[in-house]
Amino acid sequence: MEDLEGIWERLNLNKDDNTLIYLQLEDLEKISSRGKCSLVGKVCSNRKIGREAVYSTMMKIWKVSKPLSFVEIRPNTFVITFVNQGDRRRKMEGCPWLFENHMFVLKLFDELSQPNSINFDVASMWVQMHKMPLGCMTRQTGVLIGSSVGNVLEVDALEDDVRWGNYLRVKKYMDLRKIIARGRIMNLEGQKMWVPFVYEKLPKMCFKCKCILHGEMRCARQGLK
Repeated sequence: MEDLEGIWERLNLNKDDNTLIYLQLEDLEKISSRGKCSLVGKVCSNRKIGREAVYSTMMKIWKVSKPLSFVEIRPNTFVITFVNQGDRRRKMEGCPWLFENHMFVLKLFDELSQPNSINFDVASMWVQMHKMPLGCMTRQTGVLIGSSVGNVLEVDALEDDVRWGNYLRVKKYMDLRKIIARGRIMNLEGQKMWVPFVYEKLPKMCFKCKCILHGEMRCARQGLK
């Protein structure tokens, strides 16, 4: 059944409904101050998950010393207020987070955004790039390969921009509606090499279309061979 919000959006506004209410930014000062310690999070699951379940689980995962304000504003969507900006910053830097193996996407609080307009389709994830030649395990190469999949946020390299190891780690924004990239072909001096990707904290995904955002019940490709 269509929700009331969708029905209202299709109706024509009458004269009274079309009345403009003007607000000043100073009216939002108290909200803005609290918002500096807040995030908006959504559990990407097709089933409705209760606030208490999400709250108790994330309290244990985040290991915060003091209780959080955890307010549900839409189904599976919450405003989370920390005791200080440092706690908020650390939780954003620690992304991605999972709740029962579902992606728990966090966004910075924006007092001017309507809850239904916040985009939770994009989230940051760490990707390991394997089988790379040692000479290519640099920040520049990480940005070059990572940019072919999404906007690169960070490359796990040392001060000299080099990081030798079994793989090169790159943190990037990913569109959760798109098919998960399995890797990229790298051309080095005319020699082609397959660079497979391994995702850290990979949540539940649809094995029919290889997307994260939905489960099996809503797969657009369900039934296709």
